[in-house]
Amino acid sequence: MKTESKNGNKGKGQHYVPACYLANFGTDGNKGRNSKVYFINKRELKLNCSNVESFPKENCFYDVDAPEEKKHVVDDMYTRMEGEYSTLLKKLISLVVLEPSERMDQKVMLTKDDKGVLAAYLSMQITRTRAFRDRIQGIYQQIKDGFPWVPIPSYTDKDYRRVHIRVLLESNSMHFFANMFEDRNWVFYINHTDVPFFTSDNPIIAIDYDAHHRSPKSAAHPMLGYYFPLTPQIAIGFFDKKKVFCDMCYMDIYKEEDIVGYNGELLRQSTRFVFSDTDFRTIKCLMRRAE
Repeated sequence: MKTESKNGNKGKGQHYVPACYLANFGTDGNKGRNSKVYFINKRELKLNCSNVESFPKENCFYDVDAPEEKKHVVDDMYTRMEGEYSTLLKKLISLVVLEPSERMDQKVMLTKDDKGVLAAYLSMQITRTRAFRDRIQGIYQQIKDGFPWVPIPSYTDKDYRRVHIRVLLESNSMHFFANMFEDRNWVFYINHTDVPFFTSDNPIIAIDYDAHHRSPKSAAHPMLGYYFPLTPQIAIGFFDKKKVFCDMCYMDIYKEEDIVGYNGELLRQSTRFVFSDTDFRTIKCLMRRAE
């Protein structure tokens, strides 16, 4: 039986990537919640096309162990914020100039205030996913494997959900990522190839740009960049100011192998689903030229 919160949210089928974001990858442009996207289910090796409302979501993913009226407080919070997030994403996309002429001094004219608000939303996106919860589980398992003589109890998925929800409600991680994204320089990649940018159920990923030391790095390490596709033609890279000196600048991409590289990394760091506005069978044919 489905439970319902005061604003109408269901206790089941809670999204951890909002439909307003996935709609930017619609097969026929952004049509809001009516948008359809092509997807790869990499666990089941399935290719198909479906409505953005269909995924990525899990039953009771954000449910809090609390009285019924407070059970959906986290999901309700994200639902209330989705309208403002959608508006800001549309504004940002509208400000990006796709034509590559005279890029040297051209910047995306996003205000400092809007950048700060978007950084906050990006921090929520990076912490609300199944991938983030799985990282918590991975850290716990490393501790358990590293200290086999210590009687550490076994956790269930419900236990990891409880820890994850606590992280979201305490907001320390979100403040950390929000400050980091706001402080970094944003580079807008403009895709001029026939191969589109993909997105996934873990749409903001970390990329290690340190070719000499591929060891694990802290989330704020200056050689660790972040990547976030906005549309099939636009993506953002977030870089430490010592690595990239100009903020809100453009980088035009004409090589299909570069797009394939970003898509491959996104696929690797996804949990289950990868999305595109183009049939993946068509993309496979296009990508052969980049091999």
